[in-house]
Amino acid sequence: MAAASAALFDVTLIAPRDAASLTDLLKPGALPELDPGPIVLWLDDLEVFVRIGEHGMDRGELERLGGWQRPVLVLGTYGGKGQRRLSEADRRRLAEPTSDLLDFATEIPLSGELSQREQAAAREHYPREVVDKMARGVGEYMVAAPRLQAHHWAP
Repeated sequence: MAAASAALFDVTLIAPRDAASLTDLLKPGALPELDPGPIVLWLDDLEVFVRIGEHGMDRGELERLGGWQRPVLVLGTYGGKGQRRLSEADRRRLAEPTSDLLDFATEIPLSGELSQREQAAAREHYPREVVDKMARGVGEYMVAAPRLQAHHWAP
């Protein structure tokens, strides 16, 4: 999400909590007063936002984004921790509606590991032992950072 807002300046970033809040946001006239310009709709763990029942995103909701009268980029993650949190029954139930949404998607595979260039850049700012840990996967290291910071800086 931070990368999107840094790379796409002058955008409004909207990140709904769950399928119900997304459904409320997508109702006609529900979009709050925002600065003019493009919108990035961030759906972290797409599985949480897929329409099952009365809440969530489906093809119709995706098409209704055109009614916002401004460019809208929908960004999301799929198949990671959101997928692992689902039961087998939920995965089966979500398979078809998720597939329907992904027909509109452009997949951009991301590696959890730092490239050689990214490691070199990180070494300019962090100790080698930290970069070595981040090189194998930055996610776990960054998720722990606030906890470590709070522990280290606690009075």
